[in-house]
Amino acid sequence: MHKTILIQQLAKDTNISKKDIADLLNSFQQTITKNLKRGEDINIIGFGSFKIVKTKARTGHNPSSGKEIKIKAGKRIKFRAGQGLKDSVNK
Repeated sequence: MHKTILIQQLAKDTNISKKDIADLLNSFQQTITKNLKRGEDINIIGFGSFKIVKTKARTGHNPSSGKEIKIKAGKRIKFRAGQGLKDSVNK
């Protein structure tokens, strides 16, 4: 599902304008991003949690050429589905 379809569906379900839904969704995304950058975890009970996981520098392989490449240490975003979401999907 693309963002525009999500906005349309939420607007239809809630009778809120698409513009207001888009503003809300953008604010939600910015808030999560800002807090993850600060190193804070985000927990939405029943939906899931977002957190930053640090990765070490490592050696990988270029799939095209097979040559070894160095991959820098970095941060990755990890999402873990909450029990409510898991239960809803598995019904």
